[in-house]
Amino acid sequence: MPSTKSNDSLPIRWLATLRGIFVLLVFISHQFTSVLGKEVLLSIGKVGVAGFFLISGYLAMTSIERRNTKQFLFNRFVRLYPVYWILLFLMVASTVITHGRIWNVKEVVANMTFFHQYMGIDNIIGASWMLSIMVIFFVSLVLILKKTTRVQLLYFFFAVGAIVCGFMRFYFQKPFPTAIFLMTCMGFFGYFYHKYGICRKNVWNIIVFEVSLLFSGYFSYQEMLPYYEISYNGALGLFFFFCRRNIGIRAFDKLGQLGFTFFLGAGIPKVLLSYYFPL
Repeated sequence: MPSTKSNDSLPIRWLATLRGIFVLLVFISHQFTSVLGKEVLLSIGKVGVAGFFLISGYLAMTSIERRNTKQFLFNRFVRLYPVYWILLFLMVASTVITHGRIWNVKEVVANMTFFHQYMGIDNIIGASWMLSIMVIFFVSLVLILKKTTRVQLLYFFFAVGAIVCGFMRFYFQKPFPTAIFLMTCMGFFGYFYHKYGICRKNVWNIIVFEVSLLFSGYFSYQEMLPYYEISYNGALGLFFFFCRRNIGIRAFDKLGQLGFTFFLGAGIPKVLLSYYFPL
């Protein structure tokens, strides 16, 4: 089992690189829609998003153990919301200037919360759907009060919840949010991996996730299931590979430092360029 000290030293080299790769994958999935097919874009984007949750869980383990509840939540808030709000207002301004698109106050305020989709309001920034799940994951960690047994139970709850949600989606033919449960499981696994490394407990956690992914994916996505299997397992594979090999690539480090800001903000220059320099 790796020590906390050794794990804390690793992010200097491999985490920024891996985050940069995941950033690039999400960026490609949202900006090359006219070049790549739907299934390919889905797989590429899901690998990136699932990878973000693995890294977030990995980093959250140390953060939540070093801080009290208020400090942890405030730190997460500062990392997520202010930058997103700036990007959101820039996107609103860009679409108003270039396309005369008028957003009402309800749409903008709802998007500011990250939870607009659950209110029936469309994304102003396409990739922002993942941020509400990130908030759910962080709040879940706080609610269980840092108790390892409770973290494990909550992990099982989300794994089972993915299957239940998938079945409800299949039975009622309604878009129940299976991704909330699957992505949160990825966050918890990143947490467990930082805490325990490769051990019997984490092997069982992987098995639980794979069973959850198989059944929830079958109920939720039917013929798209293979692409979801590739996406989530691709993220896990990249995570394990870069962590075990401790690989650092300077070109991706810069993207990793920008984090989600890069792919969330990428739509703004695209809107402006498409207006002023139409093809």
